[in-house]
Amino acid sequence: MKINEVELTIGMTKKNIRFYEQEGLLTPSRSPRNGYRDYSADDVNTLRQIKLLRKLGISIEDIKKLQDDSLSLEDCLRGHLVTLEQERKNLDAVTKFCRRLLTKDITFDNMPTEQLLADIENIEKGGTSFMNTKNQENKGFPFKVVIPAVIAAALLFMMLAFFVGRNSVPMDRMSPNAVLYSFYETGDFFYNLKGEVYESTDQVRTYWWNHSADSSLIAYWLYEEDSNYPSGIRTDLHCITGDLEPVKVAESVGQYMVSYDGSYIAYFQDTENSFYHDLYLYEVSSGLSTKIDEEVTGAYFCLSPNGKIVAYQKEYGALFVGGIDMEVSKVAEDDIRPSGVLPVAVSDDGAYLYYIFNGDLYYYNANEKESVPVASNIDPLNIYAHFFCFNRDLSEMIYVVDFETYYYTPELEAPVKIADDRLYHVLEGGTAAENYFCSTYAEIASVDTLKGHVLEGYMSRLYWLDEDAANAVEIATDYNEHILSADGKSLLYLESGVLYRLDGFGEEMTPTIVCEKGDIQYFTASSDLSKIYISTARDLYYVHNSGELEQLSDNLAYVEYEDYGYYEYYPVYDNTSGKIYFLEDGALYEADKTENSKYKAAENVEQLDLLPGGISYLCNENEQPVRYYLYNGEITKLFAE
Repeated sequence: MKINEVELTIGMTKKNIRFYEQEGLLTPSRSPRNGYRDYSADDVNTLRQIKLLRKLGISIEDIKKLQDDSLSLEDCLRGHLVTLEQERKNLDAVTKFCRRLLTKDITFDNMPTEQLLADIENIEKGGTSFMNTKNQENKGFPFKVVIPAVIAAALLFMMLAFFVGRNSVPMDRMSPNAVLYSFYETGDFFYNLKGEVYESTDQVRTYWWNHSADSSLIAYWLYEEDSNYPSGIRTDLHCITGDLEPVKVAESVGQYMVSYDGSYIAYFQDTENSFYHDLYLYEVSSGLSTKIDEEVTGAYFCLSPNGKIVAYQKEYGALFVGGIDMEVSKVAEDDIRPSGVLPVAVSDDGAYLYYIFNGDLYYYNANEKESVPVASNIDPLNIYAHFFCFNRDLSEMIYVVDFETYYYTPELEAPVKIADDRLYHVLEGGTAAENYFCSTYAEIASVDTLKGHVLEGYMSRLYWLDEDAANAVEIATDYNEHILSADGKSLLYLESGVLYRLDGFGEEMTPTIVCEKGDIQYFTASSDLSKIYISTARDLYYVHNSGELEQLSDNLAYVEYEDYGYYEYYPVYDNTSGKIYFLEDGALYEADKTENSKYKAAENVEQLDLLPGGISYLCNENEQPVRYYLYNGEITKLFAE
């Protein structure tokens, strides 16, 4: 199994997978053909074990001991519970002491530090530990802060993983009016394609920002500097659009989510009780917030595409739905297994709300207040074992249970099994917006219907869902790359070093061979697939209709990540100019179909990306990286990194 497949299967980022390899927690084999890592079923199971233990706060060192049998699981958990309980007591003591200071009429200048330190020392004699200043000075960290309840910690980590995964809209699928974010050692800033830059005076952390489907709006937390926390303390929620005028949404915000279209932001504002929050919907156009409910957990929730309706947990045991022009109502409640009531997705009008209740999937019409069971055997605590994908208005859904994929719409009497495989992504052609995650479990595809669309499957397989949504027909069994045409009617895919083209989809499909030159490792094409380019390591070719190849470069720049067994190539096709751009000998070149059309566009270029309407490239100017945007022959300086 490839690392991309492992990432999707267990919901762990490539960066984390490689980190655990570096720590010696697993050692995957390598393919003798290309040196790529090949993850076995045992490797995947090991990563699941690591993921579970890390969610519980078990250290890397203890996981190593568990693997080499020098520590039993029982002893590990018992020792960890002792640590958690002690840290809970420590946190309680620090919290009470801070609140005590707030009741006193003191300032920073007149603090009775000697007396306060003496008070702390007396408290510590009873077994409580405050911050260890020696550890802070040596390591830069205070004592480890852990949520007192293991379940709450697991919920928080899953929400963390959710927000991390969402920040991945491809550059060529963003709105031309998008706001983009970059952070470097020199500072954090937002910018647009006009070359305008907004540099934040506060810290902004990339793993804590969230955007609309086309990145026309970004919401982000600000962080206050704190000597005890290297990453700072999360405080206020802001949002920013392509005009680069940031707006403060609210203070002391816990979780939040931006709606698909960027019109609303759902956020949970902290209260005195650290476990409960007030739920608000913020309207971006007016800058006004509407309070939806209070005493909300904020652990799991989903937001409608237009942002006006939110389904959410309350007290971990009940599921509610409410919003703008919709009264709050209870959907389901379970006092025995509160973690089993979880929202999946809700539509703009409330006609389609899906949720998990004690391992069963339900459809609920918020207007009619009626629930209908859909599927069973869904483990709410293993969110990556299942997957849900909806069309734009949520009237259709495909979902995965036990590695089988089903199609469902409320008009059907029962779900229809469409594949004995896990189908998890709907391919979209042209510059359609990226699929958008509306909850921890589900994504929304930018299509009116799921029928007649190409779907990605488990282990590098491609399928086509027929027009009746009765069967998913297999297209490819082991593809490497693929491009769907803008009209969604043609498909290019690379399989076992051969480039295939499929024009038209149906029960019987016969792809044609575009090129079978040995060792094709990369390809790109125009949005209508009329121009196709392939790469074989350092060589770049244009593929003529006859199948003949026109060489455009024999020294193509690429980066080989030898430790990780994969390559990154730089050629990109720009549909606006109708040119292919690539790096060669430290320079940026553009070309059409022939070597005679090859033209040097810029010197000292180190990186090349695709942006809405054009390309972006990074130049080294006087030892300073400077990023430019090339659109229709016009060059705009975006920023210096």
